[in-house]
Amino acid sequence: HAMTACSAKLQSLEYVAEGAWGETSTDMSSGVRIPTLEQVSIEGLTHEMVSPGRVVQLKNDSTAGIPGKQGGSFTFSVHLAGYGGTTASSVAVEVLGNLLGWAIGTNSVSAAAGTTVSGSGSTVTSVDTVASATFAAGSLVRIGAKGDGGADGQWAVVNAHTLTALSLRTALAAAPANGAIVYAPETVYSAETSCAVTPWRFQILTADTQWVAHGCFPTAISFDNLGPGMIPTAKITVGVSWFEPVSTTFPSAKSVSTATPSPVAQGSAFFQTHGTTTRATLGIRSLSIAYALGVQPIMGIDGNSPYQCITGASRTADTVTVTMVVDAGGASTTPTYWTAWLTNAAKHLLLGLSTVDGQALAFYLSRCFWEGNRPTQVDSDGLNRVTVTLRGAANTVTTNDLSRSMFRVGLAGCWLSPRSRSSGTTR
Repeated sequence: HAMTACSAKLQSLEYVAEGAWGETSTDMSSGVRIPTLEQVSIEGLTHEMVSPGRVVQLKNDSTAGIPGKQGGSFTFSVHLAGYGGTTASSVAVEVLGNLLGWAIGTNSVSAAAGTTVSGSGSTVTSVDTVASATFAAGSLVRIGAKGDGGADGQWAVVNAHTLTALSLRTALAAAPANGAIVYAPETVYSAETSCAVTPWRFQILTADTQWVAHGCFPTAISFDNLGPGMIPTAKITVGVSWFEPVSTTFPSAKSVSTATPSPVAQGSAFFQTHGTTTRATLGIRSLSIAYALGVQPIMGIDGNSPYQCITGASRTADTVTVTMVVDAGGASTTPTYWTAWLTNAAKHLLLGLSTVDGQALAFYLSRCFWEGNRPTQVDSDGLNRVTVTLRGAANTVTTNDLSRSMFRVGLAGCWLSPRSRSSGTTR
């Protein structure tokens, strides 16, 4: 009988963590719905028909093909958005952090709750807090509010929180005043000592067909739209071990975040020699981050589907490159970036792209080296500018895996799922 096909734009994407790689369960009752920006292409899921290659007697004779292995991938994008509420009080790991942490390593809250500045004895690198020993070494933090004459609501990196003394690896613009809020964001960071990949199960619902993809693992991630005034996004590509059709209710009853993201504005870029806390900033005119994710699928014969040959995955080295366009510094026999490139000292770079409470976003390269061509001059927007390119490396600070991590993302307020409202630690 005739059937009417519905719009391909009607879709829901949901995920749960698997208990074992590629398990046969299709239970999505605890699934989290992802606020995707683009529809998932079902065509990216593949079940190949292998040519039999048999010898025949007639010129155009053939035999049926052989159903082969399943696999493929799909891609989705999300806003790097907040949930619209403050992170000045209690915070927890949440959906966006879980997605990014699953892709690049792991995620945790910087502290279970925010705090405030105590008294007037704080400096740009040592903040006296009401809370004692709550912020994790290596985590990201945000202090104050834009235009407050103190920390300016900008981001910083925690060195240690010993009793009520919060020491920083990146100096603030000025000492924060008594009562200034010390926000406890979520920190997503690259895994340095673990090669494990947690398998997820995804459900792709459409108005016509529904699919469950098993043994899913991240294969790529990109951070896009990072220039001034843009709305930042993240795009994640997911590898699939095997998949099957299901029949379930559509539309999905699961709620989804509709939080409003913030444009890249009101931020700052801290750029300094590695290990130096003194504040030095860049005026960034354009910014891009290239993140080449190192994940290697593991082939095996012990899968749960007759067409499954991916039975695991392992993390290998990631490559992160940050490219910035900054203003040319004027005529000199020792131009700043020309000279610094040849000196070739390790740097650290903290990019605070937004300071809006509940929507703030930051990236941190804990240790990085010059990459690419020696900076000279480029024509950007019809103006003389300089391109600066840096490659990330694991930090030499060994307090914990967080402080060792090469790449960190700070999320001060994000989509919070109902199941994650307890105090969060590591995903």
